[in-house]
Amino acid sequence: AEALPAYRITWLPEGYEILDVFDNGNVFNAFYQQGDDVMTGFVFEYFFAQDSSLAELLFFDEGDYNYKTIDVNGVQADFYQSLVPEETSSLIWIDESAGIVFTLNGFLDEAVMVHIAESIFLTDPTK
Repeated sequence: AEALPAYRITWLPEGYEILDVFDNGNVFNAFYQQGDDVMTGFVFEYFFAQDSSLAELLFFDEGDYNYKTIDVNGVQADFYQSLVPEETSSLIWIDESAGIVFTLNGFLDEAVMVHIAESIFLTDPTK
């Protein structure tokens, strides 16, 4: 099976650090947080789009979100802004050429999530 490429976030809001990484070759998942406050946390995740079992996790209860499409580096992204304070907002986009789904989930506002998303780059194309 094709190995998942290594994408990394190159811009973080001030004070944010990476706390945990999960990478099994099919899914990459990284958790970031500001200080000790778990309510600042966000998760960056990506996986191959053909992995339908993972894609099924992306369905949302539309009543709890404001949905809109936004632009991330020229790619259309879906932004689900949570209307419930204790639920995270989500930004989802697909790199069609690589066949990879990217997601950001966290207690962050739209502008910050877009800024993070636009800073994600492939670090090692051969990996």
